[in-house]
Amino acid sequence: MFSTAATLGHAESNTLGPTAGNGFRNRWVDDLAHLSEHGISTVRVTLDWSRLLPRPGSIDAGWVEFYGSLLDASRALGSQTWVCLHEAGVPKWFDNEGGFGDDDAAAKWWPRWVEAAAEHFGDRVAGWIPFLTPPSSVASVWSDTWSIVGGNTPVVRSFRLPDDRDSLPDDDAEATHLGLSLIGVDDDRSSDHHDSAFEAERIGTLIRDLAEHSAALPIVVTNAEHPQRDHDDLGASLEALDAALADAVSDGVRIDAAFLAEAVDGTDSLGLFKPDGTPTTAATTWIPIA
Repeated sequence: MFSTAATLGHAESNTLGPTAGNGFRNRWVDDLAHLSEHGISTVRVTLDWSRLLPRPGSIDAGWVEFYGSLLDASRALGSQTWVCLHEAGVPKWFDNEGGFGDDDAAAKWWPRWVEAAAEHFGDRVAGWIPFLTPPSSVASVWSDTWSIVGGNTPVVRSFRLPDDRDSLPDDDAEATHLGLSLIGVDDDRSSDHHDSAFEAERIGTLIRDLAEHSAALPIVVTNAEHPQRDHDDLGASLEALDAALADAVSDGVRIDAAFLAEAVDGTDSLGLFKPDGTPTTAATTWIPIA
């Protein structure tokens, strides 16, 4: 719910940067408090690889302190924080060595990033989401990820359906949860009409597709990002998501968490709250607002 793009913006050292954030760095205490006040007790935060490791093997102490304080505050508020390690873009220095498209570069640098994150933040993480939406070469680095963070903390192996349907495992011994990344799930809808029933049906189908391949593994919706024109439109998408989740759970599908794209409005994104903490109309469909 707190992605890098919307909260901090992409760093100069990121292949997608630089972009502006929504003021989260100076307002994060209030943002976390607003979520807690409205009963949201599970959040997803992305650790920015480009900021924490702006150069190969060189950790940025200032950003370690920032994320450490954020995770400590979230825990003090009673929230469980699931941490994402790769959202979009990579450090330029990693890209210059070939990035995830180069097996040698990926095998060398990705485990070091996972190790750094685990060393500095692992004791404050409720669950790991290594890849929000996996790169095409994720299989080559997944075992390294599992060997580092696997253990008592949940680890989610995320898929974007239907694109990743052919890569779904029948059994995955290197994950505790399977993740579903919902991005643009309602692209086929009419451009001037939001068909919530159609969207709920499509989401439900994707959830069941994943459940059929999950063996005994529970599901986490790692990202629910929809095309949206305004908060009312976002609210309709969330209503459809809520209906799909409730229907799947009633059918016996275990879903441990579901994360939206954003908690707070950004320059180019819509969320549940405005930067001043005022709930948006979308919030009323996802959480009870008095």
